[in-house]
Amino acid sequence: MNKVEVEFNTSLDIGCIICGICSFFLPGLGQLLQGRVCTFFVHFTVAVIIGLITVGIFWIPMALYSAYNAATYSKQVIAKNLEQ
Repeated sequence: MNKVEVEFNTSLDIGCIICGICSFFLPGLGQLLQGRVCTFFVHFTVAVIIGLITVGIFWIPMALYSAYNAATYSKQVIAKNLEQ
């Protein structure tokens, strides 16, 4: 079985844009598509808690932040930090 690795960078390629759109509709989904499972759980849990407490009023700011975070994620930056 071949392993396929998708690289994301800050130049907003199509993968980043799709992940950003997914995270807008369901905060954390774009992070999950990028393979960042812990970040997915944090974004999704915070969005649900904020949504329940504020009856959905502050769901949109969390969705916007999650979309921005997914769209601007760069695997290369993380790899460079790990090498140092």
